[in-house]
Amino acid sequence: MKRNNSNTQQADLLKQRAEDKLMLRKEKSEAITETDSLKLLHELQVHKLELEMQNDELIQANEKAETISNKYIAFFDFAPLGYFKINREGKIIELNYSAAAMIGKDRSVLVNRKVKSFITNDYREIIADFFNKIFESGSKQSCESRFTRDNNQSLFLHFEGIITDTENLCFVSVADITEQKQIFENLKQSEIRLRELNASKDKFFSIISHDLRGPFNSIIGYSEILVEQIHARDYDGVEEYAKYIHNSSWRAMDLLTNLLEWSRSQTGRMEFHPENMQIAELIDATIETLIDASHQKSISIDRDLPDNITVLADRAMIKTTLRNLISNAIKFTQPHGRIVISARKELKAVIVAISDNGLGIDKNTLEKLFRIGEGKSSTGTCKETGTGLGLLLCKEFVEKHGGKIWIESELGKGTSVHFTVPNLDKPE
Repeated sequence: MKRNNSNTQQADLLKQRAEDKLMLRKEKSEAITETDSLKLLHELQVHKLELEMQNDELIQANEKAETISNKYIAFFDFAPLGYFKINREGKIIELNYSAAAMIGKDRSVLVNRKVKSFITNDYREIIADFFNKIFESGSKQSCESRFTRDNNQSLFLHFEGIITDTENLCFVSVADITEQKQIFENLKQSEIRLRELNASKDKFFSIISHDLRGPFNSIIGYSEILVEQIHARDYDGVEEYAKYIHNSSWRAMDLLTNLLEWSRSQTGRMEFHPENMQIAELIDATIETLIDASHQKSISIDRDLPDNITVLADRAMIKTTLRNLISNAIKFTQPHGRIVISARKELKAVIVAISDNGLGIDKNTLEKLFRIGEGKSSTGTCKETGTGLGLLLCKEFVEKHGGKIWIESELGKGTSVHFTVPNLDKPE
């Protein structure tokens, strides 16, 4: 523009010189020769050509500036980050397409809307403080906030803002960090889970190291007494000592079985193979393996099982679950007591219940039964002991099926343990 003004002044000066020279010649009554006319015409033509060239240069410069401007606008509009111009009142003065896409509206309807209208209530104070600091300090500021779209979708956003050349406006860039936040949250939960697993492992081995000694100490101790009495041909109490050894052996076997199955489940070496089966057949088979234990205490085991209830389950896991729960019922039921095993169909699951009229469980103990290290087993009605590991194993296996397990009990009146497995039949 400055060069254009200079060209105009030069043209005016040349024109003035030509007029002055013409007037001077008229005053001297000099005739304008043809040579002078041609010379003057040539000068004017040269200058005209020069002006045309300068005009072409100016057009090219304007086109270049417009191209640069268009590139800037394209970069601004289609940049991956959202960009806003915000005034002191928190209103949107200008924004790019990415910013409008984050909000989920056309940008034409967003101008003059306040940013805080899209921020969730728990972050509005944070975003207000963010803008106040920008305008008060004039320095670069940043914060994180949660944005809510019309479809109630929430996004976590990172804001960075700085004052513009105009003190009444600030320029804000916005990045969607929802995915990063989710990854961070997943890592945080994984860390918590790992800490819990480590704590559970420590408690687990503490329980095993303590409780596994018990039955083996009994076996070793009573077997030594037996050997000594047999050598001395003293047979008093031999049968009683043999029963102690027998019971301790079963306790050790039961504990080792649960220990092996628990370790396999925790290390991912226990494969899950669900199949269609009749739950009644599996319950009957499990009762058969425990019938001797129930007979020793004169406990009756009754069944309330409708025919043809089909479930989708892993046979080994559900059998282990039933074995542990029925064993617990025998353990905590008084001699000549009663255990009832029932099943009923729901819409999507079969609920199996093992109920006894035994000792029952107090509320404080009930809340800790499924927490390793806290839900230690109580002594049974005939001094039977355990570790509480069986219940943890039951919970693990039931949840593997997508089911749940829970206990209802009243001290002195008995206990009912319920668990669910997927149902393949229609409810009755």
